[in-house]
Amino acid sequence: MARNTKHGKSKNRSGNPAVRAGTSHITSLAEARADRAFAVVVPAFTEWLRRRPDTKDQEVEIVEVMRDFFGMYGDAARHLDVTALEPDAVEKALGGIDDLDPMMGEILGMTVHLYVHYLFETGAWTGTEADLSEVLEISGLDHDDELDVALPDIVVPALTDDEAWAEARSLPLWQRAVALLGWIGAGREVTGTGVLRLKDIEEAAACVGDNLVGRRRYEPRGDPDAPRVVTTMLDAPRLMSYWKALANCGLIQIGATTVRPGPDAATVLAAANEPGQAAATPEAVAAVRATRAVALSFYHEILFEEPEWLFQAELQTLATGLFVAASSATPPNTKALLGAAMDKLQLEQLTPKSLRQSIRAWADEGLLILGDRAVVPPVLRQMVLDLVGTLGGGLAAAPSRAAAERGPSEATYQLKIQIDGIRPPVWRRVEVPAETTLDELHEVIQRIFRWEDYHLHMFHDGDPRGTTYGPFDPDADHWGDPPVDETTVRLVDLLSREKDRMKYEYDFGDSWEHTITLEKVLPPLPAAGLPNCGGGRGLAPQEDSGGPWGWMDILAAAEDPSHPEHVNYRDWLGLADGETVDPEEFDVDEANEELEDLRP
Repeated sequence: MARNTKHGKSKNRSGNPAVRAGTSHITSLAEARADRAFAVVVPAFTEWLRRRPDTKDQEVEIVEVMRDFFGMYGDAARHLDVTALEPDAVEKALGGIDDLDPMMGEILGMTVHLYVHYLFETGAWTGTEADLSEVLEISGLDHDDELDVALPDIVVPALTDDEAWAEARSLPLWQRAVALLGWIGAGREVTGTGVLRLKDIEEAAACVGDNLVGRRRYEPRGDPDAPRVVTTMLDAPRLMSYWKALANCGLIQIGATTVRPGPDAATVLAAANEPGQAAATPEAVAAVRATRAVALSFYHEILFEEPEWLFQAELQTLATGLFVAASSATPPNTKALLGAAMDKLQLEQLTPKSLRQSIRAWADEGLLILGDRAVVPPVLRQMVLDLVGTLGGGLAAAPSRAAAERGPSEATYQLKIQIDGIRPPVWRRVEVPAETTLDELHEVIQRIFRWEDYHLHMFHDGDPRGTTYGPFDPDADHWGDPPVDETTVRLVDLLSREKDRMKYEYDFGDSWEHTITLEKVLPPLPAAGLPNCGGGRGLAPQEDSGGPWGWMDILAAAEDPSHPEHVNYRDWLGLADGETVDPEEFDVDEANEELEDLRP
């Protein structure tokens, strides 16, 4: 059973409620015993946290939260054993915090969930398998339930054009976006992944306030004032955020080899070059729209981007509440948000370390203004309102135009898609409408193999020198004829009989060839259930792992202690001590979760 988050009225949310609220508290014998028992596992737990990229630098905070938990758990447990938690006692301890403070209950539950994962992964769990499953379920947040926290109404003030322009041009977000747009100028070279070349990263990063330099190899930074070395622009998060924002609002257009300014770029740059007079010109009005669009991209990335690290989903929930509160008539107290004091707004009672760091980063971009109160700039309030209209479900990917306009399907295709050259085989079986376009199939393939869509791709009939199909890009240089626009081609146009085949190639450097076989032509299935993954086998390779041979070499080296790159490859794969790689691992439920937002 998932933990049922209750909502009481107490606002304290920092560790043991009795202690942190400042009330008199005498340590019980059970609490003292629990603290001594937990102290035995703290060194190993701390070391495990340090090795994980998602928890390093937070181990002290996490251990303290667990210490508080065991203080409450010790009073509820029949037999105190910190490596074999009793589900009833865990639920009682977490439920007590939920009653006092729901948000603290969620954070405590997440931390307990992490601790139990540590016990399981390291073989330190000494309880029953049934208890392990139940404790993990109790301590996990039920994301299907919307967080039931009373959020205030967002206030969007009516601004004149002059007021909006004066506020927009003062935002660091606007100034950095314009600096990067101006630096791009008439165009810059990009790599096959659609990002800047290493030689240009230093200048581009400086435009957005980052001190970076691109190098082919990582170099440790001895001098703290020296530029941080990155081996790809993908490792520069702030620069990537601005890059994606400019692309999302059409101010830049990224081709196969070049990034160029979009149609509105000149107008926006003209506004940036105007003197600082108060009256807004038509160019300035357009610039305000662009500023809001860039901000919308940032807010969307913060609140709804697919979680990639531990607790990100939970922090996104907290961040959503923060931006709503900061857009209201009663914005939160800044000192409380940054950990100095307690106040009456729920979000002010406990802000995790990573969220506090994020708050400062958001303020540095101008997404928040930190004075006595933390407020969203009035000129950006509508963007927050537009996004939180989807609160509870996030922003699902919009169906493609072809899917939206398509009528009832004539048939359902059962496809087997296999990555060539990997042993043991890696393949997935999917069902899609026969009328699926190739750009839609590209999305399906990316999801079921957990690719990250960093690289170029194309479809062909088995001979890449013949007709190929891919994204339409008028700026790209091609050998021979350009590819046919994949949005105009349907599966049924290329595959009509069972055993018909075609190819999909992803990442022309690593050259991941996928063979697509039409296994069965089925009667039309309900569109709401498609695409659907019906089965598969094999661990999907990681991005940039060197193609099939490189991937198999990495897996072999990770399991061979005598290999000179054994430790490096294990670190790269994120393996804990004693953990092994199962090359045949596959979870059909996870594959279908990836496909959910591609369904109508």
